Amino acid sequence: MQLEYEDFTEKTREPRLNRPYGSPELINQTVSADDVRDGIRVVVDDEMAFDAEKIANGTYTPITGFFRKDELDGTIDKLRLPNGLLWTIPLILAPKTLQSRIKKGDRVVITYKNKDIAMVDVDETYHIDKTRIAEGVFGVNNSSHPNVKELNENYGDTAIAGKTYLISPPEHVLKRYELTPKEARKRIFGLGFKSVAAFQCRNPPHRGHEYMQRAALENAEALFIHPILGKLKVGDYKPEVIYHTYDYFVNEYFPQDRVLLSPLLISMRYAGPRSAVLYAIIRRNFGCTHFIAGRDMSGVGNVYNPFAAHKLLKESEVELNMKFMFFNEIGYCKKCEQTVSDRNCNHPSEQVKISQTAIRDMLLNGAPPPPEMIREDIAKKILEISSALGGPFVTD
Repeated sequence: MQLEYEDFTEKTREPRLNRPYGSPELINQTVSADDVRDGIRVVVDDEMAFDAEKIANGTYTPITGFFRKDELDGTIDKLRLPNGLLWTIPLILAPKTLQSRIKKGDRVVITYKNKDIAMVDVDETYHIDKTRIAEGVFGVNNSSHPNVKELNENYGDTAIAGKTYLISPPEHVLKRYELTPKEARKRIFGLGFKSVAAFQCRNPPHRGHEYMQRAALENAEALFIHPILGKLKVGDYKPEVIYHTYDYFVNEYFPQDRVLLSPLLISMRYAGPRSAVLYAIIRRNFGCTHFIAGRDMSGVGNVYNPFAAHKLLKESEVELNMKFMFFNEIGYCKKCEQTVSDRNCNHPSEQVKISQTAIRDMLLNGAPPPPEMIREDIAKKILEISSALGGPFVTD
């Protein structure tokens, strides 16, 4: 497939980068604090706060505001917006508590951690059916699923739709390391790359990750490691552990002029194939041309077929104007004496499967994971960073 690249213009100053998705340019919507003094304040949790920022700064281009009812319905039923554009995860503003009745024409100010972060010009309000959203988007209606739990516990029943503007970015312990789409594009442009492969993750690097990343560097000029670290589920590694371990890993093991690292501060969606498409769209907005997809991407438990994400991405390749790099199960083969996948090794009985769950369990029990799964210095770095945080994993 021949990719369509963004042409050089004085406005974008971005030759060679993949165009923003569904729009001639990145969405960029801001407003000053002075302009929202009389707005109706609504308090939100992490997920809605991060989504407000990402709508306004272009991460979710071409989305310009929290979803209307027809946008929600189209995304659930058809994986499409009303204009026909592919979109897989709804962006909903439904604060748990509303102090006053909101109506069309109102100006709503989103408050997070006692700080005004965004403003919405209200276009519509409507009742949301949480069961329909849970089953339609995440495939289950059970609070053992982290996103269904979030939906039930932190979302109210009334959604507020409308164009969304950023006042001030929400706080996060890793905020100073995060690149916006505009900043990432400027960095990639400055390095002169014509192809960039994006790597989506929510764990520190193990041998399987490294195998995929090195393969990506053979097929694209640069690698963008972009872990989602805004809000993770209980049992996941803490964001600081993931980011700082990756920072060490990149500095120790990769060419510095070909690898870019930035956290992506949004709430992790564990929606299997739907998440995979959303995460590809986001990375296109950051200028990436390639996207790495591993086995059971964005899965949780046994909810999704481990290759469902591969299937939906393949079907979307032309529409998303990206090249996808698919990987099956990866392990260490004792006979081949190297990291392999089940596509290039014929010794399944000789393979040590690389399991992030097994690595977590070993670290919790104080046992060193085998170097075939994770580099010894990476495991030590995880424990070193964790010691200052009271443990490596999210607990609430």
